[in-house]
Amino acid sequence: MVFCEELLLNCMKAKSLLIGVLIGAVALPTISLGGTFVSSLVAGKTPSEAVEILATQIDNLFGRVGIVETRQAEQEEIISGLRATTTQQEQTISELEDKLAKEEACREADRLLIEIKETCGIMPFPGIDECIHYREEELRDYDRPADWRYHPDKLKSLKSQYSIFNNQCGL
Repeated sequence: MVFCEELLLNCMKAKSLLIGVLIGAVALPTISLGGTFVSSLVAGKTPSEAVEILATQIDNLFGRVGIVETRQAEQEEIISGLRATTTQQEQTISELEDKLAKEEACREADRLLIEIKETCGIMPFPGIDECIHYREEELRDYDRPADWRYHPDKLKSLKSQYSIFNNQCGL
C-alpha cells in the first residue's frame, strides 16, 4: 500500500515537471519572438510614431477579425439553410416512402381481389362474403366442393390477406 502511494506521488511530480517544461518550451519563444517583432516594427521611431504604427496594426487586426466574423456568420447562415433543406428533403422522402407503401398495398389488395374472384368461380362476382357463404353451403350440401380451388377455407384465407392490404391501402 505504501509502495503504491509513493509511486503515485512520484508520477504526480513527474507529470508536474513535464507540464512545466512544455509550458516553458512553448511560451518562452512565443513571448520573445513577439517582443522582437514589436521591437523591429517600431525601432528608430518616435513614441508617437510607434503608437501610430501599433494602432494601425491593431486596426488591421480588428479588420481581419471583422472579416472572419462576417464570413463565419455567412457560413452559419448557409449551414442553417442546408439543414432546413435537408430536413425538408427528409420529410419529402418520408412522405414518398409512405405513398409508395400505400401504392404497393393497393396493388397487392387488387391482386388478391382478382385471386378471390377467380377462386370464387361464380360469375358475376357476388362479393367476398356471399361467395364464402355459397361455397360453405356447397360444402355442407355436397360434403365437399366440386373443386378444391373453391374451398371456403381458401377464400377465408385470401379474404384475411385482402383485408390487411385493403386497410393499408386506405380504400
